[in-house]
Parts: sequence; structure tokens; C-alpha cells
Amino acid sequence: MLLLISLFALGSCNSDIFIDGPALPDEAEAVIEGDGGEASFTIPLKGLKYISIDRISESARYYTWYNKAGEEIPEYSPASELGKIVCETAMASYQLTVDGNRLHFESLENTTGHEIDVTIRLEYDYATKFIIIRMLPGASFDLESIDYNEGLWITEVADIRVRTMTFTNNGSIPQVMSFMPYINIQPTSVVEPEVSWVKYRTVDMSLPKYKDGEWKLMPVMGVNIGSPVLLGFDRYDEEVEVSVPAKSTIRVICKVTILSAEKTGTFVFRNPTSGRRHDVRFSCKTTWPTGYITDIEDEK
Repeated sequence: MLLLISLFALGSCNSDIFIDGPALPDEAEAVIEGDGGEASFTIPLKGLKYISIDRISESARYYTWYNKAGEEIPEYSPASELGKIVCETAMASYQLTVDGNRLHFESLENTTGHEIDVTIRLEYDYATKFIIIRMLPGASFDLESIDYNEGLWITEVADIRVRTMTFTNNGSIPQVMSFMPYINIQPTSVVEPEVSWVKYRTVDMSLPKYKDGEWKLMPVMGVNIGSPVLLGFDRYDEEVEVSVPAKSTIRVICKVTILSAEKTGTFVFRNPTSGRRHDVRFSCKTTWPTGYITDIEDEK
């Protein structure tokens, strides 16, 4: 029967778990804080061949193995040579230190917003033992600053949205009818980061807007990164009147001109606990209806 030991090391204090020699259970578990949580274990050394951390093959680039002199070594080096295993991703960072028969695990940060389970594998010549570390969610990255690159890239060829409407007057006198050229057409901006973990954060930032016949970088509150943002448009409810002669049907073709502009920059995030900084490049592209023309034809 497997013996499961749950150990809670909450807070920034150390949690030492001492497991007597060969009595190490097949599985041991510790739960620690995501920011600065620690757990220590004593393990039997007799017959110990390898110490590793379970992972998928695609994540190998996030792990580095060191010997006791601090030099990088291959992943499956003998346990007697291993000094430390370090994992560092964009969202989490932790390390396992080996000091004789003592294993010390430290969670430097966990900004993922959820728990992370880390499985330490101890391979003996007579059995395989596991230590499972559960890292609780830690503090999320703070947005330290937004740095914009110089220049604004404006499209030279406009997009044209065409809308066709027919108006019929069955009466004996001319009638004036109206339509809204900008209906269902609004200025929209999308901020696209170079990495997915930044998406869906809400920030206050400046976006390109078309005002007074020119593009300007203007502040916008509550921008959801990676999602379309509707920008204020004071011409949305503008109406155009057309005269429809008696006993006739006319066709109105409305062509709305859409311009776009793009700005690039860098989000600077910093973890409030570890101080680790991440620079994330982004682009924000705005499309804006800038005008329209109408053509009126008699319906044949």
C-alpha cells in the first residue's frame, strides 16, 4: 500500500521534510506558496542512479541541469554529479537543489493563475520514488510601463465598404427618405502581443485614432489585449437624406472609405515578488471610417 504524505509549506518560511533512509515512501507530496515557497526532503542515497523532473519533451528548453560546481551538464547525468535543476518559463520559475542526501525545492514565482504540479523522480536500482510538489498561484505580473516605437504606419490604399439600398415611393408626390451610412461600421482597434499569455489582460493605453483629418495616438481606458476594442465615433448616427420622385424606385449605392493605421511598442511586465522582468512586443492596428460617397440610380 502506497503511503502518501501531504505536507503544507505555506508562506515564505521553509518547510523541512525528513524521511528516514530506506523508509522513503513511493510517493511524497508537499504544497507550497507560488512566490518563494520552499520544501526540503532527506532521501536515501544507496542505489540512487538519477534525479529528474518529469516533463513533456517540448518543454526541455525551459530546463537547465548543473553539477555541483555550477556547470551545465546533460539531463541524465548520475545523481552523484547533480547539483541543481532550474526551470524558467515566461510564467513560472522554480529550482531543485541537491546537497548530499537533502533535496531543496524552491518556487521562485508562479504567475499562471493556477496550481502547478511538479513531479520529482528518484530512480534507484531497486525502485522508483516520486515527490510531488504543488505550487499554489502567486502574484501576477504588474504592467510597469508601455513603451511606443516612433512612427505610425498608415495604409496608402483605403478599404471601401459598399452598401446598396432601394427606396420606393408609391405616392403621387416626391418624398424625402433617409439612411445611415455608418450603420454597423465603427472604428475598431486590436492590440496583438507577440506571446499569448499577455492576451485578455485589461490595460489603459494609447491607440491610434483618426481625429480632425489626421491620425493621432490617444489614450483609451480598459483595453482588452487581443480583443477588438470599439472606439468612440461621433458620426455613427449621421443620416443622409435622398429625394425619391413620385411613383418611382431608386437605388442608392453608399461607399464608405475605411483607413487604417498601426503602432508598435513594448509592454514591460515585472513580477512583484521576484523582480523578474518581461518585455513583450505588441502592435495595435486601428481601422476607421473616414468618409463616404453616394450614387443614386433609377431602378429599372
